[in-house]
Amino acid sequence: MFSQGGEDGTIAENLRRIGATNRYFVDFGSGDSFENNTILLLRQGWSGLWIDADSAAITKAKGHLHPEFERKTLSVMEAFITVENIEDLFRRGEVSEEFDLPSLDIDRNGYYVWDEITHDRPRVVVIEYNPLFTDNVLGDPLRSQAIWDGTSRSGASLKALEELGSRKDTDR
Repeated sequence: MFSQGGEDGTIAENLRRIGATNRYFVDFGSGDSFENNTILLLRQGWSGLWIDADSAAITKAKGHLHPEFERKTLSVMEAFITVENIEDLFRRGEVSEEFDLPSLDIDRNGYYVWDEITHDRPRVVVIEYNPLFTDNVLGDPLRSQAIWDGTSRSGASLKALEELGSRKDTDR
């Protein structure tokens, strides 16, 4: 309904099957609210935090979702997300260790940022992967301030993300 490629429907179905705990999300690279993975959750009574580096997008989102900001079901933080600052952003945003869903749409360093998050215990993780990569492949090496350069050599394979998720689950 609101996401770029139907992701919000997939998220809703996964959560319907496994359930939710506190119905809280963190959306990395949330954008201007016109193509977003978590708006449907907001409309279903969830709350959460959006983090985006684009001040113009944040301004549009605040205008479009004014009622959600008024009710304090949605808060927003302007920041460029890196492996160095993600845990601090969680602290500043008062993110609980037990939240249901992170949605990582940060184009290039999603794998590295998710790897760096140490205090999350989400039910479902939404993260971009590169379908051109097979096996356990990472694209470009981590460069914290880098943004997507328009090529297909960035990101991580689905297998790399699966193995990271399994390792994170085992480390708990």
